Amino acid sequence: MLTLEVMTAVEEWQGLRLPFVGRQEELRAGIRAVLSAPSAVCVTGPPGVGKTRLVREILADRQVRSRTVLRGVCQPPPGEVFPYGAVFEALRQAGPPTRTPSPVTGALAPYLPELAAHLSAALPPLPDPAAQRHRLFRAVRDLLDALSPAVLVIEDLQWADDGTRALLRYLVAQEPVRLSTVVTQWSRPDLPGARVISLSGLDSAAVTELALAVDPAATSRVLSALPEYTGGRPHLVEHATAYSLRTGEQSLARIPLPRAMRLDTAAWLDALSPTARAVVVASAVVGDAAPCAVLARVAATTSGEAAAAVAEAVAAGLLSESGTDRYRVEPAAVRRCVRDGLAGPDARRAHTRALSALRDDPVASPARLAEHARLAGRFADWVTYAELADGDGAATALGAVLDEPALPPDLRERVATRYARLVAAHPGHGDAARLDQLVRDPVLSTAAHGEARLALGLVLVRRREGVEAGRTELALAVGELEDRPDRAARAMAVLADPALGARSLAEHREWADRGVRTLAGDRPALLASITASRVCAGNGPVPESVRRPPEGVRAPEDRLDLARAHLTVAHGYSWTGQAARARAHLRTARRLSDDSLGAGLGLRLDLHTGQWAGLAERAEAHLSADPDALPNSAEAALVLAVLASATGDRQAAEHWFARTGLDVPEDGICPVVLAASAGVIRMLLDRDEVAAADVEADRAMELFRDKGIWTWSGEVVPAVALAWLRAGRHADARALAEELTAVATGPGAPAVVAAAHAAMGAVAAAEEADERALWHFERARHHAARTGATYAATAHGENAVRIRLKLGDAEAVSALIALVGAYETLGATRDANRCRLLLRDHGSPRTPGAGAATAPARCPRASRTSPRSWFSTGRTRRSPTSSSCPAAPSNSTSPGCCGNSA
Repeated sequence: MLTLEVMTAVEEWQGLRLPFVGRQEELRAGIRAVLSAPSAVCVTGPPGVGKTRLVREILADRQVRSRTVLRGVCQPPPGEVFPYGAVFEALRQAGPPTRTPSPVTGALAPYLPELAAHLSAALPPLPDPAAQRHRLFRAVRDLLDALSPAVLVIEDLQWADDGTRALLRYLVAQEPVRLSTVVTQWSRPDLPGARVISLSGLDSAAVTELALAVDPAATSRVLSALPEYTGGRPHLVEHATAYSLRTGEQSLARIPLPRAMRLDTAAWLDALSPTARAVVVASAVVGDAAPCAVLARVAATTSGEAAAAVAEAVAAGLLSESGTDRYRVEPAAVRRCVRDGLAGPDARRAHTRALSALRDDPVASPARLAEHARLAGRFADWVTYAELADGDGAATALGAVLDEPALPPDLRERVATRYARLVAAHPGHGDAARLDQLVRDPVLSTAAHGEARLALGLVLVRRREGVEAGRTELALAVGELEDRPDRAARAMAVLADPALGARSLAEHREWADRGVRTLAGDRPALLASITASRVCAGNGPVPESVRRPPEGVRAPEDRLDLARAHLTVAHGYSWTGQAARARAHLRTARRLSDDSLGAGLGLRLDLHTGQWAGLAERAEAHLSADPDALPNSAEAALVLAVLASATGDRQAAEHWFARTGLDVPEDGICPVVLAASAGVIRMLLDRDEVAAADVEADRAMELFRDKGIWTWSGEVVPAVALAWLRAGRHADARALAEELTAVATGPGAPAVVAAAHAAMGAVAAAEEADERALWHFERARHHAARTGATYAATAHGENAVRIRLKLGDAEAVSALIALVGAYETLGATRDANRCRLLLRDHGSPRTPGAGAATAPARCPRASRTSPRSWFSTGRTRRSPTSSSCPAAPSNSTSPGCCGNSA
C-alpha cells in the first residue's frame, strides 16, 4: 500500500513545471523550422527521452503561440486502430476557420460532426475506394489551409495505422503555405523532406541539473548513479529522483519503474519479431555487452537467426553496439524493465543458458557468472564463482552468498573470511552492516570474527564520523587475530597512523612499535606501511623498502601495502613543505595502487603549488563520486574551502570548512582539521569577530598539543598567534611563536620555518618592532617560495609590503602592484581586491585592472545546505576588500598545510 501511494505521488510529480535542460540547440532548431512554414519537423528518440517536452517548449514560444495548434496522439496496441484517428482527433480541436473552406471539405462531415457547421455541404460517397481516400486527403489539406496559420502536431507516430502515415506523407508533399507539421516517433519516420531532430539522452551535467531541480538535497550517491541508470532520459531522471526524495531510497535498482515505461517497453518488444524479441530478452538477462554467438545460445536460436534479430533490434533502438560484435540493452533501467518481464521459470531457464554460454566467454567475470548461477538455482556453481571473483564485483558476489540463510557453517566460515580479507584490501567495496553481522555471528570462529572486525574497522576509518568507532574495532581485532600475526599487524598499521582522529602521538607510537615486533621482519611491505607512520609524525627516517625501486614487488597485497607506505611518506613531506618529494612518492603510490590511492593529496599539492586552474571542478567531481571517503573527501573539502575563501565566497567557504571534520576532530583527519581551524580563525578575524576567533584558537591548540606533532604547525600556529594578538594575549602569542622557532630547525622542514617566521613577524608587528617584523615576513616569504607554496609566499609578501608602507619605503607601492597581479594570476580575487584598496589608500598613481588574471580559480559554490557552522550570525561583517591590521597574515588558510591520509 505504501508503494502504491508513493508511486501515485511520484506520477503526480510529472505534472510540475521542471526546468527545460540540455535541449536548447534542439529547441532553437525546432522553433526556426515551425516558423518557416510550410515545413515538417520529425522529433525522434526512444521512450522517455523528452520528445513531448521539446514539442511543448516549441509550442510555448511567443511567435508560435499566435498560431492555431492542433494536436493528436496515436494510441498504442492492443485494440483495433481507428483509421486517421490521430489526425481527426487534432482537427476536432479546431475552432471556426479563418477562411471559407473549399467544397471538398464536406467529405469530412461524417468524421467531424463537431465542425459540420463550418464545413461545406456533405458529399456523397464515391464508389472507388482509392478515389474516396484521395478526396478525404484533399479535404483534410483544404481544412488545414482554412485554419492556417496552424501547427499540426501528431505524437507517437510509431503506433499510427498505414492510413495515417499515408495521409501525413500527402500533407507534407502538398502542404498548405501557412501550415507546419510536427510529428514525434521512436525511430526516423518516412516523411520525405522533413527536418529531423533526433534526441538522445542528456549528458551528466544536465542530468544533475534536472535531478537537483526535483530534489535540491539529492545525495551524491543518487546523482552519480543517475546518468548510467537512466541513460539521460528526463522522464526516468525525474521519476527516480522524486521517488528517492519521498522515500529516502538511495539504490536506484530498488526504485520501482514508472508504469509508462513498463507499458512502452512492452509495446516496443511486441513490435519486434519473435526471434528479435528473444534476443533482446537474452541481452537483458546477460547484463553485460555480449557477442552475437552468446546471445544466440541464451535466446535458444541459431547464429544466423540471431544475427538478423540483432540487426532488427539495433534498428529498433532496443540494442546498442558496445565494442566489436558486442551488444547490450541500454540504459540500465530499460535492461531491468525487459528482464523483469520474465516469469519465474522462464527467468531460471534463461539464466541457466546464460551461465552455460558465458563460461566460454573470456570477458565474462566470475562475479557475473556467480550471479547467473544464483538466479539459475545452481548453488555449487554460485559459491564456486563467488569465491573466484575479484575486482569491484567480488564483494557483491560474496555478500550475496553470505546472505543465504541455509549456508553450511564450514562454508560460511570460509566465505566470510574471504569476504573480510577482500574488504580489508579494498575498504571501499565493503558493507559495514554486513560486516557488523559477521562480527556478531555465533557460527563463526574467533579468528573469522577477527577478520570481519578488521575489515569493519578499515571500512569505518575511511568514513566521515567513523574514525573513532573504526579504531575501536581495529583494537579489538588485534586480540582476536592473535594467531594470525600478519593480519593483526595490518590493524596495527592503521592504529599507528597519527593523522587518524585526536589520539595522542604516544599512543600511535606504541601501536607502531607493537606492529614492528609482531611482524619480526616478515612482510617487508606491510612493515614499511607501519614504520612510514613515523615519517608522517616527523620523527623517523624513510623506510629502506620505500627508498628501493618498487618494481620487484609482485603480489597484489604487497603492492597495496607498499603503496600505502609511499602515500604516508608523501603526506609527511607535504606537511614540511617538500612538495617535489611528496609528488614523487605520490606518483609511486598511485602506480602501485592502480590510481586508487592519493587523489586528495594530489588536489592539495596542486593547491599548494598554485595550480588552481580547474582545481575547484576536480575537487567537486571527486567529492561527488565519493563524498564520505576519508581522507580524500576531507582534503578535497579543504581545497574547496581555501579556494572559496580566496575568492571571497564566505558562505561556500563555511560549508566546505564544515565538511573537513572540524566539528568532530576525533572522527577526522587531524592535520586537515588543524588547517581548517586555521582558515576559520582567519575568516573570523577578517570580520572582526575576535572573541569567536580566540575560542577557536584555544580549541585548535588543545588538539595540536594533544597530538604534539610540530611538523603539522605550519598553518595553525601562525593563525593561533594572530588570534591571540588580536585578543590582547601578547605573552601567549610570543611564547607560542618562540616555541615554534625553537623546533623549526634544519633544512627538512621549510614550511615550518616559514610558519615560525610568520608568527614571529606578527608578534613583532604587534609590538611596533617594524624592522624586525619586516625581516621575519621576508624570511617567511623566502621559505614559502622555496617550497613552491605560491599562495602562502604571496600572502607573506603582502605582510612585508604592509610593513614597508608603514616605514615609508618608496618602492612598496610597486611591490603592492606586483602582488595584485600575483593574486589575480592565481584567481584569488578577494585578496587582489584587498590589495587594490590598500593601493587606493596610499595614493597609487595607477591601479591594476581586474582583468589581469590568467586561468582564475572558479569560486566553488556549496550545493547543499551548510552543516553546523562555527561562525557567528547576526553580526556586522566587513567588506571582502577590507584591510587587515598591518601585522596580520591576511591570507586565508594557505595551500601549504592541508590534509593527511590514513
